[in-house]
Amino acid sequence: MTLDPAPAAGPPAAAPRRRHRGAGWIIGLSLGLILILLLAAGTGGAWLIWQQRERLLASRVMSPEQESAVADAFAAASEKVAATEQATADYESDRRAWDDEHAQVEEWKTGTDSPLLAVPNPGGTAIPGPDPDGRAFLSSIGADRVQVAFDAGDENCGYHLSERTGYEIVVGGCYSTRYPSWLFLAWDPGMESSVWAVFVHEAMHWYQYQNYYPAFLAADRAGVTDDQYGPELEADASCRAVYVYGIPASDYVDTSSPCDIDGWYDGWLLDHLASLGVQVTEPVATDYEVLEVVRP
Repeated sequence: MTLDPAPAAGPPAAAPRRRHRGAGWIIGLSLGLILILLLAAGTGGAWLIWQQRERLLASRVMSPEQESAVADAFAAASEKVAATEQATADYESDRRAWDDEHAQVEEWKTGTDSPLLAVPNPGGTAIPGPDPDGRAFLSSIGADRVQVAFDAGDENCGYHLSERTGYEIVVGGCYSTRYPSWLFLAWDPGMESSVWAVFVHEAMHWYQYQNYYPAFLAADRAGVTDDQYGPELEADASCRAVYVYGIPASDYVDTSSPCDIDGWYDGWLLDHLASLGVQVTEPVATDYEVLEVVRP
C-alpha cells in the first residue's frame, strides 16, 4: 500500500467566531438591579430627610423678636376681621334704615287726610292777585294735589292768633305733615301785599318734604333734633323762593324766616344735614370696605 505524503505544515485554520450574549445580559441585569436599589434608597432617603425637616421645624425655638412679630401679625389680622365684621353690620343696618325710611315716605305721600277749617281767614278765601287759589303756581312745581286751606285756626301754626297782643297785623302760613296735600294760609286785612311771598314759602316747605323727608327721618335716627336744623329749614324755604322763583329777598327780611344764607344753592339743606352727621346719600357697600380692594 502506498501512502500519500503528509501535507505541508502551515497556520492552523481559524475557528468559527461565536457570539457570547449570556455574559453581556448578566452584566446588564446586574446594573439594573443596582439602579433599582439606588432609586429605592433615594426615595427612602428623601422621605427620611422630609421627616427630619418636619421634626426640626416642630422643635425649632423662636427668638422673642420672632414671637412678637408673629403675635403682632395675628393681632393685626384679628383686628381686620373684627373691623370687617363691624363694617358689614353697619352697612346692613344703614341699608335697612334707608329702605325703611324711603318706604315710609312713599306711603306718607299717598295720605289723603283733610283738615277741618276751624276759624275763617280774616283776609278772605282767595289769594290776592291773578292766581287766587295758587293753582297755577302749585301745578308748575308738581304740586297738583295740593290745596290751600284759608284758615286761621290752630292747625295754621304760622298765624298764631292766640299769641296776639292786639297791636300788630299778621300774615302767616303753615305746612303740616299731618296733611301732605294741604297748605294753611291766613292774613289780616292790610297785609295783602305780603300774602304771595308767604304762600310761596309754604309751598317750598311742601317741596322740602317731598324731596328731603327721608333725610329728616334719618336725622331723627341720628339723634339730630328739629331744633338743630329748624332755622336752616326755614331759611332754605325762603331762599328757594328767592333764588328759584323770584320772590324779592326783602319780602322775608322782617319775617320769622329770612333768606340769610350766603351763597345758597339747590341741595344746601341736605349738605347742612350731612354736616350734622345725618346720612343723606344711599348707602353703598364699597364705602364700608375695611381692606383695600383692587378692581379691574
